[in-house]
Amino acid sequence: MSSARSALRFRLTVILALAIFMALGSFWLTMVIKRSTSDSQFSEQRTEPDYFVYNFNFVKMLPSGKPQYHLTGTKLTHYPADDSLLIDLPVYKSLDESRPPQTMRSNSAIVKDDGTKVHMHGNVKGDRPATATTESLRIATEYLLVFPDEDTMQTDKPVAIQRGYSTMHGVGMFANNATGEMRLHHQTRVTMAPRP
Repeated sequence: MSSARSALRFRLTVILALAIFMALGSFWLTMVIKRSTSDSQFSEQRTEPDYFVYNFNFVKMLPSGKPQYHLTGTKLTHYPADDSLLIDLPVYKSLDESRPPQTMRSNSAIVKDDGTKVHMHGNVKGDRPATATTESLRIATEYLLVFPDEDTMQTDKPVAIQRGYSTMHGVGMFANNATGEMRLHHQTRVTMAPRP
């Protein structure tokens, strides 16, 4: 009789231990799912920056190993929500030897889409010195969208351009540094000055 009771106690102990283990396992699994859901919601809703870099210096290289462009600024702020970069006092310099060099400056810039778009804001100034095949070029506007990989730029804002001895004013512009193409879209005024 005592062996039957011992066997019954053993079975009840095993069943109770399994029930407790299953309850604890279910609780743990529920907590893990809740935590991962709340973490993903937190990362989606996060709007504050996650890191800063001061007085940075960045050079993008071509697949050939030669430098394509150089980007500096006094402060870089990274926003993880859209993986964008905010740059204070940026200076962008093209370094591709196959194209005329140019330098762009502004009060701030936002870099998006894995560095393929640089939105320059506030007091944007562009400068390309004269070469053996191209005239000097100076651009002034309040906003400029630069595509470093294509070496093109565009704006929908008023722009003032000095190309060689000529000056142009207009609203909206597209320029291709690789081909030398330039288009002004609206309200264009051109002043042609004689060469000295």
